Amino acid sequence: MNNNVNNSEFSNCFIHKPNCSILYHGSPIKIDDRYIATETYFTEDIEIAKDYGRFVYSIEMDDKLNTIMKLDCLGEHFINIRLIPICLFNIQEF
Repeated sequence: MNNNVNNSEFSNCFIHKPNCSILYHGSPIKIDDRYIATETYFTEDIEIAKDYGRFVYSIEMDDKLNTIMKLDCLGEHFINIRLIPICLFNIQEF
């Protein structure tokens, strides 16, 4: 039995810089809190965020925020690994 792990298989699951300057999170309710929780999913596509709820939270990415986002293992969404203050988000209702 070979117990060697090929690290390239898991490379997409670690910190990854988004290809865009804005990430979106959709919610069916308005989040009434001071922070967005850790392990919240974000997308680069606002239309996908709208599918998850009428409230869309958008955040402009910068070098600091890029360090707290990781790409999910399917390579489809980003997940934050730290709390993010809600005041950094633009909130739109659709």
